[in-house]
Amino acid sequence: MDSVLAENFADYEMILVDDGSPDGCGKICDEYAGKYPHIKVIHQENGGLSDARNAGIRAAKGDYLIFLDSDDYWADTNRSKNARGGILFDLQQLADKKVDLILHPSSFNYRDIPKGADFSDNDFVRHFETLVEGRYYIANAWTKIVRREIIIKNNLFFPKGYIHEDFPYSLQLARFIKTFAFYDNPFYQYRVLGGSISHNIKYKNFSDVLTHLDRGVDFLVENKNSPIYGGLQKFVFDNIGYLRSISVRLYFSKNIIVVYREYFSFKEKCRKIFGAKAIRPIFIGKTAFIIGLPILRLLVPPMLYPAIKAVYQKFFSE
Repeated sequence: MDSVLAENFADYEMILVDDGSPDGCGKICDEYAGKYPHIKVIHQENGGLSDARNAGIRAAKGDYLIFLDSDDYWADTNRSKNARGGILFDLQQLADKKVDLILHPSSFNYRDIPKGADFSDNDFVRHFETLVEGRYYIANAWTKIVRREIIIKNNLFFPKGYIHEDFPYSLQLARFIKTFAFYDNPFYQYRVLGGSISHNIKYKNFSDVLTHLDRGVDFLVENKNSPIYGGLQKFVFDNIGYLRSISVRLYFSKNIIVVYREYFSFKEKCRKIFGAKAIRPIFIGKTAFIIGLPILRLLVPPMLYPAIKAVYQKFFSE
């Protein structure tokens, strides 16, 4: 909160959602609301990140929405370039163009815009595939500032009860975006803390991601004639790579047999739809999945196994 409140800009609202937090966060939120008139607090029973975001969307009155997760913060990297200073001032300048979407990188996915790339026409349909290939359009909701009307009008709320909910949100959102702007400032500082959902991989991570991706493949079939189909397919395929990463990290879990069956059942579905050649780069093979780590355990000295196992998992997670 402090990183946003430090901005030299006043024309915005901040909505804090206390999603049944047991550690006193709700009281802290109320204290901030007492100090700052543009802060609104919502207290609700715990429903997960999706439910918290949805509550914020429904309560919002502004023209554009941006999300900030509780683990993360803002750090302006462009302040010296703007005499008036501030992220929100810069974003307001882009919002004045009335675009549907403002994309911005974060510390998580920042990379330079390729030489020769020109997004000045603001044509999202034209540039979507390039944005996906360059990882400027990724699943994470906090890399997007979206015109609120688009979310409300098209019922683009986050699926309740699931984790990794950003993927279906961003996949569906792409259909309704016509114009965009790119803010080349990696101000969003993404952090993975020890107790966070993304740090503690469990079977539910795999199951929810698989559910989202399975629906994503169905979505591709339904939208095969879309003018942005190429970008949509690349977007789904990129996220299938994340499923592979989770599968490998669950190798020694009690659910590994279920993971194995569901993973390769999904792979077969994709093979039938897209063809073996198209999916080969994004799925791990059965041989590597079944015998890779056990063989390493037999051949490698016990003291070296943890380090080599980590390398193996990284290799098959990328």
